[in-house]
This record gives sequence, structure tokens and C-alpha cells, in this order.
Amino acid sequence: MKNDSYVLSYAKANYRKMFREPDGIIQHPFIVPGSCYDNCLWDWDSWLTNIALRQFVKEDISEYETGCILNFLEHMDEQ
Repeated sequence: MKNDSYVLSYAKANYRKMFREPDGIIQHPFIVPGSCYDNCLWDWDSWLTNIALRQFVKEDISEYETGCILNFLEHMDEQ
């Protein structure tokens, strides 16, 4: 249990490092799956990261959640 507490404390203190602001052709704020990633779009990874964030984040992060979807839709290839 001590490790679980440490992981949650670390996540609560550092989760904002996973938020990215619009840059270049990426027009909406978005979430990356870890703080070490550059401004790259992720689809499933951002979605799963968001599920984890929603377990403890109390502030409104909907701008970043919505931005993930909008960026994806604007940059996906037609199949």
C-alpha cells in the first residue's frame, strides 16, 4: 500500500506535465501519455491516460480532453 500511495501522490503532483498547448499545426490543447513526450498526437494512449486522470483530477480538464479529439479528427487520414 505504501507504493500505491507514493504513485498516487506523484501523479497528483505531476499530472499537469502531460498537458500540451496548441503549437504549429496542432490547434487545440491536448494530453500526452507521459510528461516526457514532445508535442505528438496520440489517440488510444491519450484516451487511456485521460481515464486514469479522471480517477483523481478535480479541476476542469475538458479543454484538453476535447482538444485530443479535435486534433485527431483534423489530422487523421481518409481511409
